[in-house]
Amino acid sequence: MTTGGRPGGRQRGEGFTLVELLVALVLGVLLLGAAIQLFGSLSRAVEAGIVRSDRMDALRTAWITVEREVRPGLPGRDWHLTPDGALELRGFRGIGRVCPGEPEPGVWGILWTGDRLPVPGRDSLLVLAGDGGWYPAALTGWWEGWAPCVPVPGERDARIRIEGTIPGRPVLVRLFEQGSYSFHNRAFRWERGQGGRQPLTPELFAGGSRFELLGAGEFMLRAEFTALPGVAGGGGVIAFPFRIDP
Repeated sequence: MTTGGRPGGRQRGEGFTLVELLVALVLGVLLLGAAIQLFGSLSRAVEAGIVRSDRMDALRTAWITVEREVRPGLPGRDWHLTPDGALELRGFRGIGRVCPGEPEPGVWGILWTGDRLPVPGRDSLLVLAGDGGWYPAALTGWWEGWAPCVPVPGERDARIRIEGTIPGRPVLVRLFEQGSYSFHNRAFRWERGQGGRQPLTPELFAGGSRFELLGAGEFMLRAEFTALPGVAGGGGVIAFPFRIDP
């Protein structure tokens, strides 16, 4: 009479339990390691993508700002490059049409349009005189709402005090502030007077970033970036030329 199965045999599901556990453990460790490595790669890729996006935003800010600032001016007169790669310029902030008459010596009524209101003692003027020439002058007074002429929509009437040698009667005034743009301490910055370099972007640029002169009325924004750790193609140089026709 048989009892079923071979003598000394094992029932299904019995034996090799420890070996199977060890194999499963090894496979689990391998899979976990692969998952961790994949997660690290994905994290670095996401981080690199964020950094690239931030860099492009900073570069776009620099390009748009410089384009807007140099377009209203003339090379050599209103802007120039310094030997250390900065862009010094007159940043024009508004324009005013001078009204007829002179309420008092040095005071003129104007109709004003601009990005902001003038600040006496800080801002300066370029004055178009009756002889067709432009003359620098100091802005020493501003009183809004007292112009002897009627503004059109978008204009604000005011009176200004001008100090400077202006031959004849002023016709037009252009408000500007003197300053410079540069890449300093890895950020794109604006510097005016003694106020220090104010950052306009995060500190994302490499030390070689600068402005370079290409020719008369033409220069280049040279933005340099360092390589990203563990990511191919994360560094390099991007250049944007600017040509300002007189």
